[in-house]
Amino acid sequence: MIRFFYILFFYLTFISFSLQAQSQVDSSSAHNLAVEKCEIPPVYPGGDQAILNLISSNIKYPRKARNKGITGTSYVSFIVDTEGYVVDIKIKKSSGNELLDKEAMRVITLLERWTPGIQDDKKVRVIYTLPIRFVLHTSPGW
Repeated sequence: MIRFFYILFFYLTFISFSLQAQSQVDSSSAHNLAVEKCEIPPVYPGGDQAILNLISSNIKYPRKARNKGITGTSYVSFIVDTEGYVVDIKIKKSSGNELLDKEAMRVITLLERWTPGIQDDKKVRVIYTLPIRFVLHTSPGW
């Protein structure tokens, strides 16, 4: 029997997080600026492995995409705000399939509250981009 599996190919890239600069600034306040890097980066409860576990145990390969053999990588951008919440979740670069992109965004909404990043003794908004790769394997060994 052929079994389909998906793999999230972000573990290695997750370690470095593929930090991306965010250039949007609300002119009403510097508080709304999201930074690329900070002295003390945000920390997810349980660390990188906890994020990997959460995503891998909650992601659902969209049935229509799986049945059509559609694969791809969705690059999901989000901000960890000054209170540690994940906000402004967006597709930075599409997988080319709306179903995969929507699922990648959905699973990111499940992330719990982080310890916020710190710069110059102040909490700051930090932007991250995570690649989530959807791959189908037909090998019986998977």
